[in-house]
Amino acid sequence: NVLFFLLTTIGSLGMDTAMIRFYYDSGEPRYRTLVVSSSLFLALAAGVILAGIGLAFSPAINAMLFDGVNHIKILHVTMFAVVVSVVNTVQLALFQAKRQPARYSALTFFRFTLMYGLSVFFLIRGDSVYGLMISQLIAYSITLAFGFFFARNDFRLAISPKISKEMLVFSAPLIIGSVSIWLLSSSDRFFLLRLSTLNELGLYSLGSRLASIVLFAVTAFQMAWPQFAFSRANEANTAYTNARILTYYLFVGILLVLGVTLFTPEILRILATPSYSGAGSVVFLLSCSFLFYGCYIIFFIILSLTKKTLSILPVTIPPLIVSVALNYYLVPSMGGMGSAVASTSAYLLMATLTFAFTNRLFPIRYEWSRIAKMILVAGIIIVAGRIFPSDSLLINITVKTSLVLAYF
Repeated sequence: NVLFFLLTTIGSLGMDTAMIRFYYDSGEPRYRTLVVSSSLFLALAAGVILAGIGLAFSPAINAMLFDGVNHIKILHVTMFAVVVSVVNTVQLALFQAKRQPARYSALTFFRFTLMYGLSVFFLIRGDSVYGLMISQLIAYSITLAFGFFFARNDFRLAISPKISKEMLVFSAPLIIGSVSIWLLSSSDRFFLLRLSTLNELGLYSLGSRLASIVLFAVTAFQMAWPQFAFSRANEANTAYTNARILTYYLFVGILLVLGVTLFTPEILRILATPSYSGAGSVVFLLSCSFLFYGCYIIFFIILSLTKKTLSILPVTIPPLIVSVALNYYLVPSMGGMGSAVASTSAYLLMATLTFAFTNRLFPIRYEWSRIAKMILVAGIIIVAGRIFPSDSLLINITVKTSLVLAYF
């Protein structure tokens, strides 16, 4: 599954972002059709090449991943799934570009439901991991077919060499950037598993699940913001819009961080046993790391507007190095808290570097005074929430709800 997501990230060639960016360069229907068709064919070609290499070297990959145990048929299914997945990724970007959230959501929910329904069916049959990967392949394939039906008027059996070259130049750095971010998001578990205990990994994973409430909101924002920004790239008030977007994103994001952080002890009391109470220690930092990731998205879109995507390399590779270094040095002594510090530091650095690059290319006067007020108020509220502990669940919920409302 890790191999599947890594190859899908590489195989999509960043065409999902490139399609949305180039889609708004012209309102002429023929141009947009060529952008959609070219990006889909490029992703398909890359997926087929990657899968072909994977199939050809599957014995060697099997020996590397599974220590000699024969799971080649699982690898074969994975490679076929990569092909349909990369095309589906770019295909869904079309519905983002066209601002059709209902179709996007319907297709992703259908894929999710079908995949997990089939997984249960194959598991009951005793097919184990092979059945799970077959489920993935079937779900992506059927979703792809429905997607092409919905996009039948936006797609032609044609490709533009000129547009394809421009999109590849735009998206090539995004591949390395996407892999760097993927490694950054995965490094914490790797180091906890190798340098700490399974108990620390379990507590950290639960804390990460709670903090993911913030990530859900950031992901939704990530799906909506690019096409909004690209469609208004040529308007006179673009800089003003970007400045206000950061303010309002942080207003909502900080509110979510507050809610998750303050109510973590109560959530753990309701949903988990006392042995999991330690999971709450990492929630605040991980929530902040997801918040910083959203800031990176806002700044990165400006890089995309200028089409100077080569700048993504110096803003994504240093944070990965920082994450690896801090995890290596902090996890043995601090466990999950060490990973949380590493993750937060890396995402903060990534947002800061992206801001520095984008502000040099496209200066924007952000509303730093309003942002500073929100951060100050949030800090006071978090401290207040820690000062007034109570053994009563009802009193705690009442006091903390009042504190969250005070943020407004």
